[in-house]
Amino acid sequence: MQTLQNSDQSKMELWGRQFRTALSSFPTGVTVVTAVDPEGHGVGVTVNSFVSISLTPPLVMWSLASKAKCRASFESATGFTVNVLAHDQQTVAHQFSRAVEDRFSEIEHRRLAEGGIALGGVSSWFDCRTDRVIEAGDHLLFIGHVIEFELSESDPLVFWRSRFVEAGLNSR
Repeated sequence: MQTLQNSDQSKMELWGRQFRTALSSFPTGVTVVTAVDPEGHGVGVTVNSFVSISLTPPLVMWSLASKAKCRASFESATGFTVNVLAHDQQTVAHQFSRAVEDRFSEIEHRRLAEGGIALGGVSSWFDCRTDRVIEAGDHLLFIGHVIEFELSESDPLVFWRSRFVEAGLNSR
């Protein structure tokens, strides 16, 4: 068992690395969250911190590092779209996680009613109106009211222990 009891910098760094490794033992889906800023520019980021929080009303949540370069764009957008990546979209996950000039180039996409952008070939997408943004530690929590969604039959892309893995959900 790991406990945080000392403020020694080297111990804190080791604890932080071990904490991150322990968190990676929980498999997550991989999403790309998109929005359109007030100037009309598309923004997107790869996220695995996505969760449903309410069915009535339909609310979802995702988190973004407070120091992310796209923070201001997401905070100023009126809505966002959570795109749940399909099992064969690892390259899309990589494209939206790196510093790329136009992350949407060569990726099928379309704009949606609430201002987000739906990516082609995804397992599902959820178009949301931003309900609230909450500061929590070193992240911002974006809560969205789902206005529209679409579902496909594709297995999702799964991230576990710092790598992509096959879920094999449709094969059962």
